[in-house]
Amino acid sequence: MPISNEAKIYGYLISHIITGVSEIGDIFIKIEEKSKRNSYAFELQLNGRTFAKFAVYIKTSSKRISPWRFTFLKQHQEEILLLDDEYDEVFIALINGNDGVACFNYETLKVLLDDHFDESEWVSVRRKAREQYTLAGKDGKMTGKLPLNDFPSAIVDFALKQLGQESGNTALDLSSEKNQKKRIFGLF
Repeated sequence: MPISNEAKIYGYLISHIITGVSEIGDIFIKIEEKSKRNSYAFELQLNGRTFAKFAVYIKTSSKRISPWRFTFLKQHQEEILLLDDEYDEVFIALINGNDGVACFNYETLKVLLDDHFDESEWVSVRRKAREQYTLAGKDGKMTGKLPLNDFPSAIVDFALKQLGQESGNTALDLSSEKNQKKRIFGLF
């Protein structure tokens, strides 16, 4: 069976999530495909106890240069809403050709697309040379820029926060670990 480009891209995305989260410590990661092709659920356990559950909803664009435009059908938004009800956090990963991944949480998606689901809506990702991502959607736009290194660091930061809450240490100082992860991914 031939391997599609989309499968290769999803493998890249999942491997970076696993690598980033596993750098936190001795964490068991359970992955479940939630739909035929767009979403994956992750359960993170430490010492046999689940401390975080999150989902990643993926969209891809094969376009080589900015802007990248992603269509969100009503059924896509309904699926994302169900994921938000079931998991601690939902991340949207928009794969922009070979440029990178715009990764943001459900709360940011709701800035771009409101709670009224039309049959077809869109999110656009733009980036000028040597700049960060700018996000806009049918119903709004993100103020500020989305750092290029928010993938996988947004997910790793979420896992670190959940781990800190689980251990009862919400002031857990993980800045040196975060910087180590950034160096691992070549982000600075």
